[in-house]
Amino acid sequence: MYPQPVATMPHAPVRPIRPVGGLAITVITLLGFTALADLFALAAAFERIPVLSALMEDPYSVETAKAEASDILNALSSLAQMATYLITAVVFVIWLFRARSNAEAMMDVPHRRHAAWIVFGWAMPIAGFWFPRQIVDDIWTTSRLGARGITTLSGLTLSTIRRPGLVLAWWLLWITGAIVPTAVYFYLMLGKDLESDLLAAKSEALFAAPTLACAVLAAVIVWKITDFQERRRQAGPLFH
Repeated sequence: MYPQPVATMPHAPVRPIRPVGGLAITVITLLGFTALADLFALAAAFERIPVLSALMEDPYSVETAKAEASDILNALSSLAQMATYLITAVVFVIWLFRARSNAEAMMDVPHRRHAAWIVFGWAMPIAGFWFPRQIVDDIWTTSRLGARGITTLSGLTLSTIRRPGLVLAWWLLWITGAIVPTAVYFYLMLGKDLESDLLAAKSEALFAAPTLACAVLAAVIVWKITDFQERRRQAGPLFH
């Protein structure tokens, strides 16, 4: 059993909680577009797999126009994915900064990672496998408790308090559906041959489910954290 924090009496006013609902709606909308781009890529992969398989068996069995159309569809789907991922990532990071600032205003407890890791944590080798999750964990926990009027952890830390299972599920899906297939895809693209292209298309199809599920859970997390913070903001000024 994890020890539980207790509510404390307020003393001094702290900085206000800023509205985050508009950013949250934008992030969730962009996650929807990202999921649509993934579905487009999945459709392109299913179209591409039989074409590449036929080309490997007999290069003359596929019409040039059909092969070129498959290449164009694949390129368009890849472009759509990259564009939506990039835009969504930027807005998601902006939302994380706002949510982190609000969470710190709601509870007087140090987060495990510096705010700079909100940006750099995603790209750092090794650290990228757990720093972002810790950041979201801490924002979720302090926002949830803060929404209930709890302002300190009463001797506990964010390392020892119980952490949200939803964030863990999202993070495992992120590793499975985003980090691993991206590494596999770029490795296969170095081959520049039909076999590598075929394996890349198959990996796209294989990892589609966890990628889509990851987007859904990310949207739920954004919505829940935003709800915690908006409830606390609407309750009036905070005191520590």
